[in-house]
Amino acid sequence: MFRQSLCIVLNQAPNEWHCYEAENVREAKALMAEHVIAMAIVDINLPDGTAADVVRCAGSLPCLLCTQDDKEPTFQSMFADVSISQNLVGYLIKPLQQSAIWSIRAGLEIGRERQMRNRLIAEATAQLEDERRLIAQNLHDAMGAAITQLTWIFSGIDRAVSASSVDMSLSKEKHSIAAACLDGKKVLAQAHADVSQAIMQLRPEAISVGGLKIAVEDMIVQWRKAAPQVDFELVHASFLDQVDARRAGAIYRLIQEGITNVMRHTDPVEILIEMIDRDTSLILKILSKGKILVEKDTYKLTVLRERTSSLGGVLQFTCDAERGETCLAVSIPV
Repeated sequence: MFRQSLCIVLNQAPNEWHCYEAENVREAKALMAEHVIAMAIVDINLPDGTAADVVRCAGSLPCLLCTQDDKEPTFQSMFADVSISQNLVGYLIKPLQQSAIWSIRAGLEIGRERQMRNRLIAEATAQLEDERRLIAQNLHDAMGAAITQLTWIFSGIDRAVSASSVDMSLSKEKHSIAAACLDGKKVLAQAHADVSQAIMQLRPEAISVGGLKIAVEDMIVQWRKAAPQVDFELVHASFLDQVDARRAGAIYRLIQEGITNVMRHTDPVEILIEMIDRDTSLILKILSKGKILVEKDTYKLTVLRERTSSLGGVLQFTCDAERGETCLAVSIPV
């Protein structure tokens, strides 16, 4: 009866859309696999599951929920779950009124705008990663060659001054020149380290060599060495190797910044980094257990939000000072 009333409402604008009907989760999944769907209108409770089962397999498809009670636990939990809420563009209250068509139009428009925004952000992120890679390559080639040449020049001067054929009257100057050469080589060594660090930030070498999976594993190894008192646990799926190189760098830095925030703002005893694939999305969670050093409102998330937004993703953060837990959850379309 509800679907019939919904069809009556939708048929007010037959030239705007074509509608498909599904009686349950199984039929909804089959429709989404067979057709290009612009938006799904989903009832909260279905014969073989809930609306959450449909949304989880919908990829980035915009979804409009239908419920009799907006206080219903299942309904509220869907908006609280970052992996589901990113798809939601609104809801309808049953029984439907004819004016509900305006809410449906609005949800469809929101969904289209969101998908367009995500595509534009993805393109911009891809372009940024290309530029980062090019800058890193040019910086490595140009500065690396210059620093190496200068190091050899200083070494040549040092050898020439130290040679026995040099006039003995220049002995004092020899020591000064040798000391200056040594200082010069130290400066160059520091410059080389700084350039290498800048290149690493622009384009993590581990990603270029082994891919995102190896790079993240290497990052955790480094943290275990740096903070042996903290129990680091990494759970990930093999699909990380399938993430394109353009997005891999941004995701790597997102994980890096997330762990850095935990180490800076808490006194953790345990950190769990979990990365799983859910249809067309990467779900990243960084869960820490330990003393909270700052309140939630001052926990610095600006960089994380910017990075998540650049990937077209959704960020959710919870901080429970009483239990000593923080959880960063990010859903990224890949």
